[in-house]
Amino acid sequence: RYFADFIGKFSDVLWRVQGGLISLAMRNMRKNRFSSSRLAALLTLGMMLSFMSIIVPNTFQEYGIESEAYRLGADIHIQGYNGSLEVLDVKGVIGMSRVGRLDLFSDDQTSIPGGVRHLVLLGLDPTNFSNGAFWKNNYADTSLSKLVDPLTENKIATSSLELRALGLSTGDSIIVRINDNNTELEIASEFDYFPNLMLWTPFIYDDGYVYIDRLQIAMNLFLLREMGKAAGGYTEGVYLKTAEGVNQTKIVQEIENNLNGTVGVSIDYLDSRVDEFFELDEVRLIISSLQGILIVTVIVSIIGVSYFSFITLSERKKEIGVFRAIGMVKSQLFLLLVLEGMVLLFSGILFGSFMGWFVSDNFFFMITGAVGLSGGSVPPYTLSLPLGITSIFLAGMIGFTIIAAAIPAYITANKQTGSILRAE
Repeated sequence: RYFADFIGKFSDVLWRVQGGLISLAMRNMRKNRFSSSRLAALLTLGMMLSFMSIIVPNTFQEYGIESEAYRLGADIHIQGYNGSLEVLDVKGVIGMSRVGRLDLFSDDQTSIPGGVRHLVLLGLDPTNFSNGAFWKNNYADTSLSKLVDPLTENKIATSSLELRALGLSTGDSIIVRINDNNTELEIASEFDYFPNLMLWTPFIYDDGYVYIDRLQIAMNLFLLREMGKAAGGYTEGVYLKTAEGVNQTKIVQEIENNLNGTVGVSIDYLDSRVDEFFELDEVRLIISSLQGILIVTVIVSIIGVSYFSFITLSERKKEIGVFRAIGMVKSQLFLLLVLEGMVLLFSGILFGSFMGWFVSDNFFFMITGAVGLSGGSVPPYTLSLPLGITSIFLAGMIGFTIIAAAIPAYITANKQTGSILRAE
């Protein structure tokens, strides 16, 4: 009902301004509002599912790669290595930084503030951390280098949400006791997202209570080493950034040759993680299912336009005969009938694209959690509509719709006026 009213009012305005076949096509659709509205609803639903079937797989694949890079922290992460960086300087590596990691748990020897049971410490060198770590501009209002610049001496950065859960803010201090050593840490900056560190968020109850059992902290690597010695050990490694499009497997092989079997060193890299992720059965099922939905909706939409054209034209013989009797030539009648189908298609594309974007946003959040990503929250995601595939899809839909509407329109337009009116 609302679609017919909208088309009717729009056609009245268009008729007063310039008239023409488009406004006449819309007025005809208002007259045949029941069949027009049904087809408009079908096309809107089809376009919604089609856009969702394009947006979600593309975003899912891009987010899968980004999420793996975010969890890894860099393109290549060499764990357990604290030797010379010169042996890691191979062709294709464009940046590197040394990092360390220490996990502390509350026990008789360790005291962590605020009842937190698990403290995750990431040590970094502020002067070159941004050279090797994975980072995207939408993670913060500032660059990664400016975010870590304040991390000198006993200054740290931690999650904004975790700080609020503990009732702390920038400028406050916390004291961490390891055995008999107390270390005062000053909160110099805070973040919402941080590579290989901010991998989870505190649980917030309906009444606003925030439960936090772990605190994630970025600090100076030299401070981490001191705390690691007091704790009895820590891990150290290197983040590497590679040039775009290089073969990471070859880089890893060359680094392994340079390390020459160094004990306790393991290498993890992005391409390997991505390959493993997209080989998961649930990931392949989701992508193939959505691609199947796209094919089905295209077929259904084309059948719908054909059905509309054949059925409505058989019901409108008198109207078509009158158009011919008052002087409308075959080409005008043919174009009029095709325009009706095109107006319906573009209406379906317009409304379906908005609905598809909305549904994709909510659906994407669910499937990322179902396959072990971060439920669409860490790192942040942005829906992506690939222009190439979308352009091909829309061009194909327009072409198929023209054909679907043109065949019955051509048959009807070529009938003699007398035979149409006699049949009526």
